[in-house]
Amino acid sequence: YYIVPYLVVGSGSVRKSIIIYVLGDLGHSPRICYHARSFSSKGFQVELCGYVDSDLPEFILNDNNITVHALERRYAIKGGIICMAKKVVSQVGGIIRHLWELRGSDYILIQNPPSIPILPIVAIYRLITGTKLIIDWHNLAYSILRLKYHGNTFHPLVLISILIELIFSHMADYNLTVTEAMKEFLVNRFWVRSKRCYVLYDRPATQFRPFNSDKTEKTTPEQDLEERQEFICTE
Repeated sequence: YYIVPYLVVGSGSVRKSIIIYVLGDLGHSPRICYHARSFSSKGFQVELCGYVDSDLPEFILNDNNITVHALERRYAIKGGIICMAKKVVSQVGGIIRHLWELRGSDYILIQNPPSIPILPIVAIYRLITGTKLIIDWHNLAYSILRLKYHGNTFHPLVLISILIELIFSHMADYNLTVTEAMKEFLVNRFWVRSKRCYVLYDRPATQFRPFNSDKTEKTTPEQDLEERQEFICTE
């Protein structure tokens, strides 16, 4: 009666909540930040997790529904697979700690790539807690890794990456893609159910406005820069 709720739910809020996790710099992940703002506008408590290497947008910092959880940055020293494995182990520890603290959330949304190590972790987390999993597909992790190894699809790390994306993509409740071509790839190559895939195009946020096309007089570069700063508001 006491132990099971503590393990699965913890001290989670009774409000609708979502964990948004990215193994990247949150300040340079505008799509993820816009996801956070969108869920916040719908009344969700948003737990935004990732690296904080640069300044976050004001609309994230000033939103009472969004809590930022910084993941400690560990840089892999050049030295081959062993150093890369140490970095992955460190990431795994940080991710598990966050997920344990935030257990009881209704949804978890991750960005792919990277898929290692976060995708298997959140897939298992979904099975244990019943949290619904959303994967936002920006690209394919294995195709990026393959470039590192000069197009060698049969490199062990590339094969592992393919298997991870292929297997665990089927455990997602919803798959978001940035293009129609990405959706077709997931459906035709990874055999993900079409009803679980949705195309969510990148669009400019509301703070971006067009330049004044009626202006005919010549301007200096300094004046042009001032005009750009006036018409483009970076919250």
